[in-house]
Amino acid sequence: VALFARRCDDGAAEIDSFDPMTQRVFVINAAAALWTAGVSESLEDCSHRAAAAIDSGAAGDLLVRL
Repeated sequence: VALFARRCDDGAAEIDSFDPMTQRVFVINAAAALWTAGVSESLEDCSHRAAAAIDSGAAGDLLVRL
């Protein structure tokens, strides 16, 4: 399940789970960013990397740090 983190007023990360279509949009968007950044020449590989980062919470942690 893809998760998205957002900042709460107190600075803590709040995790919300989204419907499957929205989750796909997150993965596609993240995969496109990875591909554009040259992480991999394969969009499929980038989509797997993006999904793993989202599912593990690493992507949410990065968003919180920003």
